[in-house]
Amino acid sequence: MIVALCAVFLSGADAAEAAPVALEGTFQFGGSEGELRAISAQIEAAIADMSFYLRPIARARLQKLTDPAPLFVFTPLQGGVQVQNAMVDRPCRYDGSTTVFTNRLGKTTRAVCRRTERGIQEDFLGEEPGTWSHEFRLGQGGDVLVQQVRVTAPLLGRPLEYSLTYARE
Repeated sequence: MIVALCAVFLSGADAAEAAPVALEGTFQFGGSEGELRAISAQIEAAIADMSFYLRPIARARLQKLTDPAPLFVFTPLQGGVQVQNAMVDRPCRYDGSTTVFTNRLGKTTRAVCRRTERGIQEDFLGEEPGTWSHEFRLGQGGDVLVQQVRVTAPLLGRPLEYSLTYARE
């Protein structure tokens, strides 16, 4: 009997440890020069093989799309979380349904979201071929938010990948 109770207790503890962390709160970008330089370097590497007339167009567009949001606000909602910043406001639903919103370029974008162990993963589905995804994950103490971004497109010579760090307000 004691062994059975211990097994039930331990399996419940394992399940509690494996439960995803609720992503909520306000997080501010620290403005790390190193992170900003890394984005610029990633952009230059991704467009290096483009023709001389496409390169400045791609650079300008990628710079606008990768400009870090000064802050992110995550507010729980039924079956997901609302993701807000100065440029966009979109729901992230954990059931895999597609959300439609206007991106920072003023274009309609679709997104699919899923919950991860430490946050959320958003995959953006645009009109153009390629992928754009964000993973937001909380650090162990919950005071740091890391935004991992990955962009692929047929015209890019290689994927554009970078991380940004935000502190809880």
